[in-house]
Amino acid sequence: MAAVQFDSDIMPQVMDAAEAAGVLLNGVRPNAVRIMPALNITEDEIDEGVGRLDTALNNV
Repeated sequence: MAAVQFDSDIMPQVMDAAEAAGVLLNGVRPNAVRIMPALNITEDEIDEGVGRLDTALNNV
């Protein structure tokens, strides 16, 4: 489990962009999201998820 905290309250926009990119996040605060991958996630799946999350964040 990991969290990402932002400088401003953009959690709703991040959640929408991540969902559109196929990444499920948990919005925990107005300025933070939590990432909770499955315990059996592969390194390739992590790379794909990080790439999708990067794309989503660049669209916010």
